[in-house]
Amino acid sequence: MTKSSVQQIIERWPSRRALAGDLGLEKVVIHRWHQRSSIPGEYFVPMLEVAAERGISLLRDELERKRQNGHIVASAQPACSGGQVNVKATLASGAETAGVGQQ
Repeated sequence: MTKSSVQQIIERWPSRRALAGDLGLEKVVIHRWHQRSSIPGEYFVPMLEVAAERGISLLRDELERKRQNGHIVASAQPACSGGQVNVKATLASGAETAGVGQQ
């Protein structure tokens, strides 16, 4: 089975646990991204930052190509236990994104 480009990006980290730790997430979240071959758009900038800190080659253009190809997961979930909701960008292949997920 051929790995998706999203899976290849995730596998640039020493482990899924390492990527999860860098982003302040549980390992299971990264595992789900890998399984679904999708990365939430809100993690693009943090991924670029931690990749640079680790010396991992990752370019904004790579992540933008994933966005353009529909590899952004869509969901609304609490951003914190205080009841605020952070709506992630919703994309399906070819979907318009104007104004979605912007604050």
